[in-house]
Amino acid sequence: MSNNKNVRDLIYFDIDKALSLWSQIQEGLLKELLVSEEESEKDSTGGSIGVPNIFKLNKHIEGDKKASMLETIIIHHDLLNRLEKDLQTYNLIIDVNKEFYRNKENLDKIREKIKEIPYIQVNGWTVLEDYRKISRITSEFNEITKFINLCNENTLKNTQQYKQMEKSINDMEEGLKKIKDRNKKSREAQKINSLKKELNKSIEPNIQRVDEIENWLKDGIKKWIEVFLQNRIIFRIYPFENYPSFQVLCNLKSECFMDKEVEHFFRSYGFRPNIKLSAFGLITSLPSKNEILFNPLQEFQDVEILSKKMKFESAFRKVFQAMEDIEDFSKYSRYPNISIYPIAIYRDFKCNSKNNNSK
Repeated sequence: MSNNKNVRDLIYFDIDKALSLWSQIQEGLLKELLVSEEESEKDSTGGSIGVPNIFKLNKHIEGDKKASMLETIIIHHDLLNRLEKDLQTYNLIIDVNKEFYRNKENLDKIREKIKEIPYIQVNGWTVLEDYRKISRITSEFNEITKFINLCNENTLKNTQQYKQMEKSINDMEEGLKKIKDRNKKSREAQKINSLKKELNKSIEPNIQRVDEIENWLKDGIKKWIEVFLQNRIIFRIYPFENYPSFQVLCNLKSECFMDKEVEHFFRSYGFRPNIKLSAFGLITSLPSKNEILFNPLQEFQDVEILSKKMKFESAFRKVFQAMEDIEDFSKYSRYPNISIYPIAIYRDFKCNSKNNNSK
């Protein structure tokens, strides 16, 4: 019997979605138990509370008055493992990476297989796109670029060569104050101004300046994010290095990160982690090469003469369709991508037992 097992760094977990799925598989899940115990001053008692089939917690209660406790305890890792195991038992989940090699790297065959199964597991290189951060950066972008440009400029001005030239000009300006002849003083002043211009010209080509963006563009980016990408966090997974067009897209909830703050993920793994990560979720979009599968406005096109009510309804529904067409630019759902409702994102470690290796 193999002693191999997986250990995970669980980064993201949608506990509500997981419990909903688990309760259906188990035909009912008791998530919370209310335990009330009456205690005398010297008495003590113990009660068992927890989630059936997941874990139990023995709670020791001591006190001199009525104790009423509401405990909700979920062990995320255990629930995730059990959920995946049960989905495998019912053939409701597919490992995209394994199918890739089984089908000899044929992406179309993989997509056909995925159509038959609602849940997927996938591992690969990842990118995290936090549009809240883009909105914040855009607001202050020009101020930041000014600061960066000043830093670059001051770095060059602190070189030994620049300081020597600057000192020479300062010395000439001090000498200028002692000159009493107006014509000589004017010629010397012109010479100093020429040297200042040459000094500035000498560093200008070497300054790595960051261009500011025009206000109309800055405001437009902010407005587009506010309307179509508000609070959106996209997690992209690239399972196959040779096929970067094949991506799995996840729209994440900030409150489902295990650390409760997306910034912790950025600081630990970065926006583009250099370690492969995994995801498990429900397939929500599987675009085909022919993007239009069904036209809900076809009913109006099939009628030769529309009634007033139908004309009114048709006009408003076309507005919705037009808005949807614009919003599609920000969904990023296109062939051959797959979109999923993510339940968990994690880093997987495969553990090999020492006893198993010694054999």
